[in-house]
Amino acid sequence: MSTTTVPPEVEAYLASVREELDDLPSAERDDLLAEVEDSLVEAAADGPIAARLGRPEDFAAELRAAAGLHARPAEQRPGASSRWRELAAGIAAHPRIRSLWHLAGELAPAWWLVRGYLAVAALALLLDASWSVNHPWMPLLLGSAWGGVLVIAAAVAVSMWAGLRLRGAHGAAARTAIAANVLLVLALVPVVQHLREPRPERVLYVTEAAAPLPGLASSGSSVLNIYPYSRDGQLLHDVLLYDQFGNPIEIGHNGVADPNRRFLRTAIGAALFNSFPIRYYEPGTTRVARPNAGPSIRVPSIETPPLPAP
Repeated sequence: MSTTTVPPEVEAYLASVREELDDLPSAERDDLLAEVEDSLVEAAADGPIAARLGRPEDFAAELRAAAGLHARPAEQRPGASSRWRELAAGIAAHPRIRSLWHLAGELAPAWWLVRGYLAVAALALLLDASWSVNHPWMPLLLGSAWGGVLVIAAAVAVSMWAGLRLRGAHGAAARTAIAANVLLVLALVPVVQHLREPRPERVLYVTEAAAPLPGLASSGSSVLNIYPYSRDGQLLHDVLLYDQFGNPIEIGHNGVADPNRRFLRTAIGAALFNSFPIRYYEPGTTRVARPNAGPSIRVPSIETPPLPAP
């Protein structure tokens, strides 16, 4: 090798030529390049080297021919695709990328579980299926919420089985799995948007068993419930009401009590029928779905000063 200082342009040109000759043994390739390096330096002194000697791949082909070497096979020629593959391989070999890939592998079972639900939720949206009021994330399939539970359970089972079966797969199976996962990731957008939509207010109906006794009325209509509000428009809960004689104002005391009605009870278990507003449990539970539900009202602006606290 000559000790002449090599200009950057020549170094870049030599690097491209060396890449074109990378199928040759390294010693043979270095000998070829050593013989032409001084010529390249001289050519660069007279102008752009590529303009005088042609493209690096053409120059490398001439070197092969002059040395009596075989031409490089077409499939071994470096191109854009091979460079992209090399770049991708280099990125994949980075320690941080490898650690993220390892973490993704550990979290894969969680994704298999989620994608089973996503598949059912996306299908329910496509079919314009109804959704449970009590459990807004549950589509009503096969005629009921339990049908939705069964379909989701089956989809999750299939997703888990496919994840275990295709883990580490290559070729067409891997490409199919990747395409399916991409589609389900895209399905996240409409599913999340649907789940974030506000639900209609649940209307609470009083059953015939909880009908009030005649006598408590307003403008000729039976009073079925009382909704007390504070002066600033806050709905009050568990308010006990009495008349001018200190008698409880009760609804439903002498009738057949609704078993789903929520009562305040004394220390000995006696139910208080004068607590308002009346609330009802979800059938078979001890949960009130909409504790703040009430009629649509507009509290007037009150100018009267509030009474002092006791």
